[in-house]
Amino acid sequence: KEWFPEHSIYSEEKGEIIGNSDYVWFIDPIDGTINFASKIPLFSTTIALKKNDETIFGFVFDYSQNDVYYAFSGNGAYCNDKRLNVSSINKLEDSVLSFCLTSHYNDNHIKEVLKVEEKLAPKVRGLRLIVSGALELCWCASGKLDGVINVKPSIGLSSAAGKLFVKEAGGKITNLKGDPRDKIDTLLVTNGKIHDDLVKVLN
Repeated sequence: KEWFPEHSIYSEEKGEIIGNSDYVWFIDPIDGTINFASKIPLFSTTIALKKNDETIFGFVFDYSQNDVYYAFSGNGAYCNDKRLNVSSINKLEDSVLSFCLTSHYNDNHIKEVLKVEEKLAPKVRGLRLIVSGALELCWCASGKLDGVINVKPSIGLSSAAGKLFVKEAGGKITNLKGDPRDKIDTLLVTNGKIHDDLVKVLN
């Protein structure tokens, strides 16, 4: 607010602060709050800047590894000055994917997550439940994960920066149907090479 008083800010802690500008900051001070509160070292701080609904800058700090991830649209994504690239895995059976399930999900979202797990468990190398979306997207952009799935429609407060990283690192982002995401939608992010096969299995 001090540096950019005209900009809007959408924050996990403060809600939405409306400014008179095309720029909006998405800020999640602690993504993975329950992990943090339980002393599980899988949490991050994530910040993204959007202009006219397009993410132009992203930043994530991974406390467990002391890593800084960042990207400017069109200029690649980086971790501590090392350029990021998605994995080269091109077979679903060799892929490792993460998915989200939290205690805040309603019964329908829980059922959807369990359906996803049931469909994918026999088809992939591994499924992981981490519940820090920003970190998971960082790891997808850096090739540690091959895909990230979220069945709960969201505006993407904690995922805005990470989605930019994946895009800049050569990955693909859609909803679970494989279509371009609406403003509030489900999320399917992959290295791009397994994306179509994953959409087929999910649907």
